[in-house]
Amino acid sequence: MQNRSVKPIITLFICLIVLSFMPFVIDPGSYKYLYNIFFIVNITVLLATSWNILGGFAGQISFGHAGFVGIGAYTVSLLHYHLQWSPWLALPCAGVVTVLAAVIIGSIAFKLRGPYFALSTLALAEVTKLIVEGWRSFTQGTQGIVVSPSTFLSVPSGGGLYFVVSLWLAGFGILCALLIKLSKTSYFFLAVGENEDAALSLGINSKKYKLIALYISSFLAGTVGGVLAIHTGFVDPSSGFDMVHTVEPIFLTMVGGIGTVLGPVVGTVLLVPVGEVFRSHFPTAHLLLYGIVLVVFARFIPKGIMGLFRKKI
Repeated sequence: MQNRSVKPIITLFICLIVLSFMPFVIDPGSYKYLYNIFFIVNITVLLATSWNILGGFAGQISFGHAGFVGIGAYTVSLLHYHLQWSPWLALPCAGVVTVLAAVIIGSIAFKLRGPYFALSTLALAEVTKLIVEGWRSFTQGTQGIVVSPSTFLSVPSGGGLYFVVSLWLAGFGILCALLIKLSKTSYFFLAVGENEDAALSLGINSKKYKLIALYISSFLAGTVGGVLAIHTGFVDPSSGFDMVHTVEPIFLTMVGGIGTVLGPVVGTVLLVPVGEVFRSHFPTAHLLLYGIVLVVFARFIPKGIMGLFRKKI
């Protein structure tokens, strides 16, 4: 691998290692609210990155990420509830099960294109939510499932643990995006996203690359759901399949710069902390803030913040 390719990866790992020492510098017990915001930022970076891989890199605009998050959350909670698994042990299964669900979703949704594909992903996410609500003997329906806190490698649950775990998961998502961007796969994604018929005429297997993007994206989104279930300690259909998990990553990615590695990170870091402060005082004020920012960016900066730089990362 060339030095140009290795440098951003090394930089990423250095940042992750340095930030991992933050709990030793800033006491999580004294700054619980601050660490809660840190956790939300990290997990939103992962979710926005997962959407960007499918919607930004591969050009397949999806409205179904709430479904992926919900499947991941229920995978962890059901393994904990029925088999008494530790939530942390069940976490890797969240991504795997979500990918298995994406196999079914992809076989249906990718027969459609454009707005029809986007609407089909939304419909499939809602259908999944209805199944969870109706299958009370297995999912507990609208009653929800309690996920008991547990230790991770003998480290008790708390703000510091959630911060470090979510930080490295966000780093893993960024690494996936980096590896795609630095490989030939990114060109295939771009070709399929820009003009699928032209890509097919050049011999590019469009279905293959759309599915690759979907599987990576769904794995990361399912992991987000699993971590959220562990962090909140409770999952029900309304919280697990919350449409915010679909709308927010799209919005943050568009503000930061769709199709770039750093776009979701920049959009999240700039807006989510401000939105959380607004939310703590006015429950829905952050939505108003997001709406105003989106209108401004759509009018004056349509390519997002990273679009202002000639060399996009």
